[in-house]
Amino acid sequence: MNPIIKAYLESTDRLGLIIEKFYDKNQFLESVFLKLLSAINDEAIDPKLYLEIDQAILIGHPDTNLYLHFISYSISLCSRHEKLERANSLQTIGSSLLREDIHPIILSFYMLKMGDIKFYEGKTIEYRQLQIEAISIVDRQCPRYSTIIINIASLISWEGRLKELKMEDLALLDNPENENMAIGSIQAKLANAICTGNAKEGAQLLEEHNTKPILGSRS
Repeated sequence: MNPIIKAYLESTDRLGLIIEKFYDKNQFLESVFLKLLSAINDEAIDPKLYLEIDQAILIGHPDTNLYLHFISYSISLCSRHEKLERANSLQTIGSSLLREDIHPIILSFYMLKMGDIKFYEGKTIEYRQLQIEAISIVDRQCPRYSTIIINIASLISWEGRLKELKMEDLALLDNPENENMAIGSIQAKLANAICTGNAKEGAQLLEEHNTKPILGSRS
């Protein structure tokens, strides 16, 4: 198993930190992955990054799990920046990789990113179904389960739907395992408070959010 994927599956460390520690400089995709993670929360994306992502996709990677995870994050970047045609093309490539040796966490995350596309396309039923399927294949005891919940929460919160999560999953938002997850949790709760019109909670969360540093991708 690729050391990046192994460390990712066995810990709750940020993916960016894991790649920095284990990436192979001779693997173009791994180098681009670092750039992608650094830029994913930026408001403006350097067009050169999209070209490097395309090149990395063409070159590929010997580890299918890492390759699919790269595609998932690329889909996330494209969806957030309304490049849905590009995101759908990436989804087509990702879906061609699905097979028995894909780890459930990697597959679950990919399904969530497919759901992101449906969300931005306004296909509510489809994106909600993908969320249900994504969470159903992950063992709650897996270290990355909380990452999956944070990713789901970050999206459904914009519809004021956090209460739809199970009580034990909501509890994960109240007990984040690292600083980045704490930021993701606050952002989800803040969005949910805004959508549900809870001004008092929103003000408290905004104050708390403003004390937190921006650390990059929480996944």
